[in-house]
Amino acid sequence: MSPSARPKTIARPSVFLASLVYFCLVFVSGFACGLVRVPLLLPIMGVRYAELVETPVMVFMIWKAAVFVVKRFNRPNRSRNTLPSRNGLSSWLVVGILGLIWLLSLELLLGASVGGMKRIKGFFMDRDAITGPIFFLALGFMGIAPWCVEHIKNQGSRLPSRLS
Repeated sequence: MSPSARPKTIARPSVFLASLVYFCLVFVSGFACGLVRVPLLLPIMGVRYAELVETPVMVFMIWKAAVFVVKRFNRPNRSRNTLPSRNGLSSWLVVGILGLIWLLSLELLLGASVGGMKRIKGFFMDRDAITGPIFFLALGFMGIAPWCVEHIKNQGSRLPSRLS
């Protein structure tokens, strides 16, 4: 098997680090969007429309963070300390889910420190009927985005040379 044909996986210590980097990139992006949404968009548009404007920006930033992390942490399979997976795809699913867990943990921790248990319940239950499901879909996308990036990259490498 040639070195370029080796399946790429991510080492276990790198899974942890990749998920932290992914979480940090998404969190900082969300924080920046919140700095624009709350003082500028909220008074003009209201909560629902401000969140609807913010969501596509956040989905784009989640995608860019996933692309960055996959490019940065993708390595040829040379280590014995890799997660078992076909083409490294399940490793990227673990990175996405861990990143999502880090994000939700921090959100709930900050919510609990500011508003107590009532704020934690509100995080899940007190959502707008339209933007609430969209928010949770965006969170789900965050969990699978690194896997999607790697999957699309692998599909692209299988295309005939004249098509790629």
